[in-house]
Amino acid sequence: MAQERAAALPAEAGAAGGGGAPALLAEWAGSEAAPANDAAMEGASVEDAAAGEACTAALLARTVEVEASAARRRLPTEAARKAAADRLRLARVVLDAGFAADAARAAYEALAGTIAGMLEGPAPESHAALIAGVYRDLMPAGGLPVEAHAALARLHDLGALARAGVPLDAELASSAVEEAATWIGRLGGAATGRAAEA
Repeated sequence: MAQERAAALPAEAGAAGGGGAPALLAEWAGSEAAPANDAAMEGASVEDAAAGEACTAALLARTVEVEASAARRRLPTEAARKAAADRLRLARVVLDAGFAADAARAAYEALAGTIAGMLEGPAPESHAALIAGVYRDLMPAGGLPVEAHAALARLHDLGALARAGVPLDAELASSAVEEAATWIGRLGGAATGRAAEA
């Protein structure tokens, strides 16, 4: 088995136009990094070389994926950004007044509104409709980071706790408000800092 892999490597290396790792990009073979890569691979076992190539390919693929995702991401509408800023302001006011559950609900509404503003068409009428739109329109195209969806789910869960009569800790509610503010900012929302509210 090891001999078969060793026999395959020279053919792959030859296809790259050099004596080392296969070219992952058209310009790779002519770059300054290619000779250094070749030297690093000399004396390495076939398994080490294959692992190194796989790691490099995975890193390049992830970089391209992240850049493409950012290019495809839709920004929330202006109305959605303004509404999100208003809901965040409300969340902070009611949190400061000691109403943790109401603050978490307003934070959820702010983030949900921002994400809904990224969808085409009318605003979803429920959480389920919003999630359907996210999975149908945003997630497949890379228009919404998975982590933003997870933050929305956590905020929704906090609302479910409050509806079930479970008291919500003020610190947890504060964290939820800040997480919503962070994601709204990252998704292209309006200014979310306390200074912007004044």
